[in-house]
Amino acid sequence: MKRPKLTVFIPLRNDENVVRLIKDLERQSYKDFEVIVIDDTKEPINVKSGKLDLKYAHIEQVPTGVKFNMGADMARGEMILLMDSDAYPYDKDFLKKMVSNYKKGLVLSSVQIRTDKPFANFSGCLIPTELFRKIRVDPDTVLHYDTDWNFKLKRAGIPVRQVRDAMIVHNQRKDWRTRMKRARTYGKGWARLACAHKDNPAANFKWWRIGGARMAEGASIILVGIMTLAYGIAYSITGVKKKERKRR
Repeated sequence: MKRPKLTVFIPLRNDENVVRLIKDLERQSYKDFEVIVIDDTKEPINVKSGKLDLKYAHIEQVPTGVKFNMGADMARGEMILLMDSDAYPYDKDFLKKMVSNYKKGLVLSSVQIRTDKPFANFSGCLIPTELFRKIRVDPDTVLHYDTDWNFKLKRAGIPVRQVRDAMIVHNQRKDWRTRMKRARTYGKGWARLACAHKDNPAANFKWWRIGGARMAEGASIILVGIMTLAYGIAYSITGVKKKERKRR
């Protein structure tokens, strides 16, 4: 079988939105790619396509970082594009735009409709496959694995470039239960990063800025912002720092 130039990797858990993403990938003008989906949902999600070179694997539940490393090892493409299951390309030329800007040793980020920062967010991020195998994702990181990985890129001196005309739409889950759960995880995650990367000023007290930003978005989610701040403070003061020092 001919080796594809590109691998699109999708880590999946409890998200039926992946069906739309697969359909949008089928409509892409660029065709030289394979799709790998690793699903650790308790009950397998029906992911299939008659038009794509799609490989689907259902596994026991593991941290998302483990799934990213599995995807890197399974990829046959020269480059790997990471996509969240709840995101989708803005137009049919998304893959074409990303691949046409590819260069070895360079990480490319797309533009998310909700943000325009040149940051290697793990949704719409194109990475040389060998680089992704060399700089691994921390398997113990539950959230902010892309931020953790960006700090590793910076230490290695690897540039991140944004492809300004390649856009994706990233759905935001708005129910209160999900927001509260994620506020706790955000706070804990940023406190952990501040400890793991304490030599990097960008990591320090990021949970404070994130919490403040959530509060500034509007009264409807002020509570989420407060909770993010509270959990960030709590975890930064308590066991997280001790645990991270021990790991290092």
